[in-house]
Amino acid sequence: MAARASLLQLIILSLTILSLFSLSASLPTESILNAVETLSNAGYVVMSLTLQVSSEAVLTSQCRSATVFAPPDYSFSRSGQPSLSLLRYHFSPLALSVDSLKSLPYGTKIPTLSAGKSI
Repeated sequence: MAARASLLQLIILSLTILSLFSLSASLPTESILNAVETLSNAGYVVMSLTLQVSSEAVLTSQCRSATVFAPPDYSFSRSGQPSLSLLRYHFSPLALSVDSLKSLPYGTKIPTLSAGKSI
């Protein structure tokens, strides 16, 4: 039950951050800074700092929108700082709304910024 609640919190946070991203040619610095602030305010401090430091390396110029799947801070303390390739696994180049996530069939693969990998 706790895992389900955590997943729901993760989805809600991801969608909140998604709403901050623009659909322009690439994600503007202001949108990334808003996402950093939103993550921090929601208690995802480590992911907030990670995004702030590595946004240029993670979010490519082809990335017009993004959904962030932010793990809780305790995941970082247990596993340490993820590699850049693992960090890209927490970003999807798709603009996913709450309704679209809820309507996805079980087992649907969501593409990530990690080459060839999906959630």
